[in-house]
Amino acid sequence: MPAGKGRYRPCSSLGVDDLDVTKRNLLGRAVKLLGKDELAKRLNIPTSLFDDWVRGDATMPDGKLMELARTMDKLSREQK
Repeated sequence: MPAGKGRYRPCSSLGVDDLDVTKRNLLGRAVKLLGKDELAKRLNIPTSLFDDWVRGDATMPDGKLMELARTMDKLSREQK
């Protein structure tokens, strides 16, 4: 299947808005698992910044996205 024609698109075809929505969705899922305060603590950020990211008032840096991925990976390993 050609790139961009299937369900998943390569990262390079994602627009900035799409990426921000994806980040916010991931944050929302993580909050359901850990709670906002615990997640902010694990990402080493103030909860006010976390709220800004979820609302879309600020953009989550890619470095924090990687920290979020590592946090979720670690959590999944702890639950086994």
